[in-house]
Amino acid sequence: MLADTLYETTYRNRMRDVMMELREAIEAYAPDLDLPPKVEDMSGDDYEWAFWLKPTADSPREHTLYVGFHLHEQAAFEGEGDGITFAMDLNWDGGLIAGGMAPGNYTDACWLTDPAEIEDRFQLFETPQFFDETARFVVGLMENPPE
Repeated sequence: MLADTLYETTYRNRMRDVMMELREAIEAYAPDLDLPPKVEDMSGDDYEWAFWLKPTADSPREHTLYVGFHLHEQAAFEGEGDGITFAMDLNWDGGLIAGGMAPGNYTDACWLTDPAEIEDRFQLFETPQFFDETARFVVGLMENPPE
């Protein structure tokens, strides 16, 4: 499958690096957050790197925020097709969606098979703007979690 090959040859380490850079960007904005020392390869049915943010020790809130970066296969979502896409998910414990980024989601542009288009899609997650805006958004979520 296309996803297997691309993950192993091109995107495994880069996905990890994106998550580490995002983790560092979050830490720069909120050094007092309880950040894990590393990101975890959570690959199973799909390809995923993730980490969890916990509230600070002095916070009255107890919610944990999951931050996950996925390489999704079209066949897993639609039952057929060879396309892939990338997505960032932000979810509170218990499954409440807090945010995320899924370029082309719910459109014909979601699933890609052309290697150049796949690379262009991935590079959206490697920009300084992505790290800065996502880190600020995540810090805001941690400062104002759901009740």
